[in-house]
Amino acid sequence: MFSFAQPLWILFGALACLLIWLLWTYQDRSRRKNLERFVAAPLLEGLTENISATRRTIKKLLVLGAVFCCFLSLARPQYGYHWVDVKHKGIDILFALDTSKSMLAEDIRPNRLERSKYAVLDFVSQLKGDRVGLMPFAGTSYLMCPLTADYQAFEQSLGTVDTAIIPLGGTDIRQAISSAETIVNNEANHKILILITDGENLEGDAVAAAAEAHKQGMIIHTVGVGTEGGELIPDHQAGGFVRDQDGSYVKSRLDEEILNKIAESAGGMYAPLGSQGQGLETIYQEKLTLVPKTELSERRKKVPIERFEWPLAAAILFLTAEYLVSGRRRQQSFSSLMTRFNRKRKNIVGMLILVMLLSSTHLAPYLYASEGEDAYNASEFIKAAEYYEQLLKKDPDNAKILYNAGTTAYKNNLYDEAIGAFEKAILTDDLELQKKAFYNKGNALFRKGEETEQSEPQKTITTWEQSLDAYMQAMNIDPEDENARFNHDFVKNKLDQLQKQAQREQQSQQEKSQDKQDQSDADHTDQKSADNTTDQNNQQQPSQNSTPQDNPVDQQEDGESERAQQQAQENNPSSEEQEMQDQSAHASAKNEDTAQQTPETAPQKAEQYSGMTKEEAEQLLQTVQGEEGRRNLFVPATSDNETRSGRDW
Repeated sequence: MFSFAQPLWILFGALACLLIWLLWTYQDRSRRKNLERFVAAPLLEGLTENISATRRTIKKLLVLGAVFCCFLSLARPQYGYHWVDVKHKGIDILFALDTSKSMLAEDIRPNRLERSKYAVLDFVSQLKGDRVGLMPFAGTSYLMCPLTADYQAFEQSLGTVDTAIIPLGGTDIRQAISSAETIVNNEANHKILILITDGENLEGDAVAAAAEAHKQGMIIHTVGVGTEGGELIPDHQAGGFVRDQDGSYVKSRLDEEILNKIAESAGGMYAPLGSQGQGLETIYQEKLTLVPKTELSERRKKVPIERFEWPLAAAILFLTAEYLVSGRRRQQSFSSLMTRFNRKRKNIVGMLILVMLLSSTHLAPYLYASEGEDAYNASEFIKAAEYYEQLLKKDPDNAKILYNAGTTAYKNNLYDEAIGAFEKAILTDDLELQKKAFYNKGNALFRKGEETEQSEPQKTITTWEQSLDAYMQAMNIDPEDENARFNHDFVKNKLDQLQKQAQREQQSQQEKSQDKQDQSDADHTDQKSADNTTDQNNQQQPSQNSTPQDNPVDQQEDGESERAQQQAQENNPSSEEQEMQDQSAHASAKNEDTAQQTPETAPQKAEQYSGMTKEEAEQLLQTVQGEEGRRNLFVPATSDNETRSGRDW
């Protein structure tokens, strides 16, 4: 399909042709009036006998045609298209918007839902290169707008959201989080869910679902809509306000506690929406601007093919024809025509060569550069990158195009590509362009270092040192470059701060390592002390049992009293025995050996069970075996049948 990128130039061309024609008409009339003043009318006809008014009109029309074709070239005619692959960086942001009836409450004007939609629109207008998606939810949820970088399509989807879009009423935040986890299941990118709701979770355990989603790499930020005082929920269908099963009016309140818990369990933050939507702005400034951008997959885009050379070639043909057409009326012989052609041959051949070059040229780089600059100046950096990529395919060593491609890659947060483009542009002989390439290479290296400042500080230090070298190269070319000097000093200060911080962290780690070593030595010493105590007790126990009995007869006579006394001692052990039991238990816990019986308690247990009958012993053995069996029994977790609360607001 034939189209024009800037059709306004066609109107300008038509107006220009009309003005030129009127100017020529005025000049012809003025010229004839001046001749009539000096020459009589009969003589005038004889003097102008060889001049053809028709031929002159044709020559004028040819010139006007050439002028109009030049304006057509400025209008950028386009015919056909080709595909371009473009890389960009960004993060995935999914908006889960509560569309339950409680969002109709008007404690925030015009109501909670409309205020939330306005805030999301303002939020998206600040994004560049990030993908956004929209998932309304109430009693259930569904993906209304998949993750896309087409913000216009996202805004169109958002504009159609209302409380009737989800048939199942209620508010099930747990189900919304589970659905979001499936939607943004992309391991190569940061996954962010922004949950916009009044927090009245009527179904399921939302906090547990948020914690589980965070384990899978999702970060959930929550935005509370409404006020703690709450408001009645309008019922637009039945009139009045929403009532519960008992007939009482339902007053919806903002539940900030549950939203705080969800955000904390999922590594995000909570912010109230506010009357002007400032909650989303807070999340953007404090959290999302700090998230490192991830390089997204290449995006194919249909780009129209420019055909400016067609009308430009026609303009040259019109001018050539006008140059060859004579304005005289008399017929010329063939020899005179050849003489005239030979006299103008050089000019004609030059025009024909120019026409052939333009016709064979599909895309002139210098003509396309202006369009890339226009896109760059309009902050359409992805579009500018597409055009410069096409130019580099045709002229990969053009330093100016490389420099422009580097600046667009820098604006798209593709710092590695920007650095590579600037390094190639540095090879130019143009010192001014070389200085700019060094300067912007330093900027790109600094931004690249910022991405790893928290995770890999040593890598950032190396990158920032390279940035300082690039600024120094720029200042070597132009010692009076204040911008390069300022950036050099700024990066130098940041580098010094980071190096000091790295040293402090290293010292802190060494101190922690030393503390752990000291603690390990102390535990080892305690263990040896406990082992020594155990050995002493083992040595003391046989001596007590081997004490000779001086009066066995008295012992037999007083057997019952001694047995009662022994039972009392077993039930109420002495402080010394109790202390030894505690020590033994402590040593057993350290060795994680619960099956081993301590030396102190073994004689007591032997005495305790020595008076048992055979039947009692068998019963005790069966009991122990039953407990062991239950101990090894695995009971699988069963999910209870989910029952809904019946509250549809």
